[in-house]
Amino acid sequence: MKLVRSTFVIATLAFTLLSIVPAQAAAPTWRSAENVTLPSGATSVYQGWLPYLACPTANNCSGAGIANDATGNVQGLLLSESRGIWRSSILSLPLNAAKAPGVMVYAIGCATSGNCVAGGQYLDSSSNGFAFVAKQISGTWMKASAIALPAGAIMTAQNAQVRGASCPVAGNCVVTGTYLEGTTSAPRTQGFVASEVGGVWHTATKVTLPTNTNANPYVSLGQISCWSAGNCSAIGNYLDSNNISQGLLLSEINGVWQTGQNVSMPSNTSAYASISLNALTCAAARNCSVIGTYATRSGAITPFVVSEINGVWQRGAMIVLPSDAASNPRTVLYGFSGITCPTANDCVTGGQYYTTTGLYQGFLVNQVNGSWKPAKTLALPSGAQQAGKNGGAVAFACSSAGNCSVGSAYLDASGIYQAGIVSEVNGIWETAQKITLPNGATTVSPAGGVYAIICRATSCTALGSYQTTTGSYQGFTVSN
Repeated sequence: MKLVRSTFVIATLAFTLLSIVPAQAAAPTWRSAENVTLPSGATSVYQGWLPYLACPTANNCSGAGIANDATGNVQGLLLSESRGIWRSSILSLPLNAAKAPGVMVYAIGCATSGNCVAGGQYLDSSSNGFAFVAKQISGTWMKASAIALPAGAIMTAQNAQVRGASCPVAGNCVVTGTYLEGTTSAPRTQGFVASEVGGVWHTATKVTLPTNTNANPYVSLGQISCWSAGNCSAIGNYLDSNNISQGLLLSEINGVWQTGQNVSMPSNTSAYASISLNALTCAAARNCSVIGTYATRSGAITPFVVSEINGVWQRGAMIVLPSDAASNPRTVLYGFSGITCPTANDCVTGGQYYTTTGLYQGFLVNQVNGSWKPAKTLALPSGAQQAGKNGGAVAFACSSAGNCSVGSAYLDASGIYQAGIVSEVNGIWETAQKITLPNGATTVSPAGGVYAIICRATSCTALGSYQTTTGSYQGFTVSN
């Protein structure tokens, strides 16, 4: 009798425990991609360049890239999604823009749905490169305006450009970029930050570098993330006095930009480190993460991560690549949305590496509860050959810790580039899902693929480009 009772109790307990274990989430199913309808006068996405996406809320996104017009000139391409409906327009340039403006768009940031800023470069009639910002207000993109550069900027043969943008509050955005100062015959490439306050853009401020800079520091500023007005983190690179590329970490605290600081690197870093910081994200105020590459003492180009914890940047940590990585894995990081952190201690990033058998593969790496784990090879669909030289893991987004989506490109069984999205479900990485392209297209070609992805709760949106049967590039959006 006691045995029967014990068996009943155990069975009841087991049933109770099973009933309170949360159901395991299923991998999202991605719909067929939808073509981005280009605005009147645009014929194609220039070289597949459609990498910038921001989605303050689900089904309300803004995107940016570049397009060819009917005469072959390169123009800015701006996208707006409202309640799932996409519209596109050509960037309206300042009056001094050249007829062939050679527009390059390098950044987008949004405060709320339909209130964003995009930035990049355009050429004037004398082939000067002007850094520009264009505001989106209530879903409508306004005419671009040139950034007023810091004192000392050269007046001719300028090559200024915006490279990063962030908008913590509508009407209060910050952009980073580069410009030339000194003389036309001996210019120096410097970095700038420019702020919009109350809807008005102010003259840019020159970035203060560490003391060990080259006579020409060749500053290259990249991404920026702001969590409130006047409080931001940004990344870049510069040449030191030994002509070696160093990582640059920048902080704005209560409206004041601090002197930039170097990255403290892993112990196996070469004296000729060739450091490159590629992508930045901030999960909370003063808690940010960066991915980059560096050269080890053996000359291997290796990925690493560096974290800011409560305002203090830590020593960089080398990412351990999969066991089939070559002695020089030739790591490539794409940098558009190259790292994401749903919490301050949980992140996902990755890129591409070279194997001992001469293949190019994608890698995925997780930070779990503050600890960076060894990287895993991106699992490709059945029959795929490899990620390919222009493939691998490109864009990253998470709805929560352990539940993420990664945009990728890879070579299928026929050696043709395809777009894929791989899902992480409850901490387990699935096999990449091939994206069905619009209009019967069969390839994204080397320049296309999934460039950007944003996830909100259970809804994700991705942006990319593909090649048509006529050889031109077009844009696509895809959601789950």
